[in-house]
Amino acid sequence: RIGRLPRLAEAAAKAARANFGEVVAGGEAWTAAPASIVRSLLEDDRLRASEEEVYRAGVAWLQAHDPPPGEEEVAALLSRVRFALLPREFLNGVVMEEPLLDTRVGKQMLLEAPGLAIMSTARPRPRTGGMKLYAVGGLSGPGASAVLSSVERYDPAT
Repeated sequence: RIGRLPRLAEAAAKAARANFGEVVAGGEAWTAAPASIVRSLLEDDRLRASEEEVYRAGVAWLQAHDPPPGEEEVAALLSRVRFALLPREFLNGVVMEEPLLDTRVGKQMLLEAPGLAIMSTARPRPRTGGMKLYAVGGLSGPGASAVLSSVERYDPAT
């Protein structure tokens, strides 16, 4: 069991976050994954995926199950999607038309989603995918005697 091997579990999670598109494209491997792992991946700030990919992956996982999951399970899984970060056209044309969300619980989840709620001023943080931005520069002399004088690092997670 991977839970007893924390370094292996973290290495597997890191690989899944970095290669999320390939993990989901694996089809049966993705749809057979346990709900706890799917939820964990979909909510991870370090996931390298667009919010559309996250949404589509969650829906694909839910649709692959027979019998279909209940309203509560659908809402619990899809609540990990940062709906406010989706393009408005996608939200209106795809998300709002999804039969899995056409339930009392699904509609309530969308109404309360951070950034979408009527009274909400909160905007969810974008996923960082483990990326950092480095700014390298500075001149300390004229012409060829230029020397690097500064390095700045921006980590959106901090």
